[in-house]
Amino acid sequence: MPAHGGRGLMDSHNRSHPRAGFTIVELLIVIVVIGILAAITIVAYNGIQNRARASAASSAASQAAQKIETYAVDGTGYPADLATAGITDSSSTTYQYTVNNSVTPATYCLTATTGTSSYMTSSTNSAPTAGGCAGHGQGGVAPITNLAANPKGISSTSTGWFRPLVAGDMPTSSNVTFSGRSDWNRIAYNGTGNSTARLRLPLASLTNGASYTTSVLLGNNNASAITVTFDLCDQGVTSVVLQAGEVKRFSFTASKATYDATYSFVDLSLGTQAVGVLVNEAIVTVGTSTYNYADGNTTNWVWNGTANNATSTGPPV
Repeated sequence: MPAHGGRGLMDSHNRSHPRAGFTIVELLIVIVVIGILAAITIVAYNGIQNRARASAASSAASQAAQKIETYAVDGTGYPADLATAGITDSSSTTYQYTVNNSVTPATYCLTATTGTSSYMTSSTNSAPTAGGCAGHGQGGVAPITNLAANPKGISSTSTGWFRPLVAGDMPTSSNVTFSGRSDWNRIAYNGTGNSTARLRLPLASLTNGASYTTSVLLGNNNASAITVTFDLCDQGVTSVVLQAGEVKRFSFTASKATYDATYSFVDLSLGTQAVGVLVNEAIVTVGTSTYNYADGNTTNWVWNGTANNATSTGPPV
C-alpha cells in the first residue's frame, strides 16, 4: 500500500474525532450563570446582614428603654445622660438620647443604631420602632446642625439673621413675593454708608480652625444683573452673579484659625451697587459638605431652643 494512503486515513480519522473543548458561546454562558449565582448570593447575604443589624438595633433599643424606665422608678426623673443609666456605645451599636425632665410628665427619646439600621424608643412608646428620634441621626448617618439661628429671617427679634452692619445703611423688608414664594427677605443698599449685612453665629458652636459651609437661597427681582459677595469672618471672600429674574442657591466654605466674640459671623455685601437682593433659607454647617436646606420645622429636625431663634439639628435631607 502506498505510504501516502496511510496518512490519508489518519487525517480522515482526526477530522472525524476532533479534540474535546468549550466553544466561546459555551464559555460565555458559564460566565453569565456564575455572575447570576454570585449576584443572588450577594443579595441574599446583604439581606441576612440587614436583618441581623435591624434585630440588634431593636434589641439594643428595648434593653436601653428598660434601663431608663428602671432608673426613673425612684421618682427623680429620667437619667440626665445614658451613662448614668449604665448605657454606653459598643463596637457595633451607638446611642443618641434626648431628655426633658423640666416638663410634667418628663419625656425622653432614644435612638439605637447598628450599622445602617436604627430603632427608637421613647417615654410614650417603649416598644422599639424603626427609625430615629427627631433631631437624631439614623440609618448610620450622623445628624447635622444648622448654625443659622433664624434661617428664614422670620423673627425681627432674632440675632441669627442678616442685619445691617451699620444700622440704617441697608433698608430691609420681609414677606416679599417673587418667583412663586412670598417669604423672601429683601436686603437693599441705597448707595450711601455701609453695604454689608451680617449673620451672627453662636460662638459656643464654633471650633477654632474648623471649616464651615454656608448655603443661602438668593433671588434677583431687579431689572439687571447684580453681584453679591459673602465671607466667613472676613475669610473665603466669594462672589456670585445673579441675572435679572434669577433664583440661585449659593454655597461657599471657609475657615478661621480663631473664632471669638468679634469673629463669628457670615457677611453679605452688595458693594457699591444701589440695589437689593432677595435672601432666604440660610444653612451654616460644620465641614466642607453642602447640605439641602433644613431647620427645626423640617421633619425629624428639632430647634435647640426657641423656634426661629436657635440652632436646629436633624438628619441630612
